[in-house]
Amino acid sequence: LVAVIKDHFAGCGEVVKADVFTERSGRSRGCGIVEFATPEQAQDAKVSMNNTELDGRTIFVREDRG
Repeated sequence: LVAVIKDHFAGCGEVVKADVFTERSGRSRGCGIVEFATPEQAQDAKVSMNNTELDGRTIFVREDRG
């Protein structure tokens, strides 16, 4: 699934890292983090990838508040 996420976001810039949060069982929790090489690329992803479809699900993209 991480490779699918990287591919989905690659059009916005250089994906440095992608993680998917999982349950102990290994099943996806339905959320993750994508890190880009620059803040500008991250901003582009936030704007252009929000409400797009990924693996049959509509995704919500926001900036990490951490």
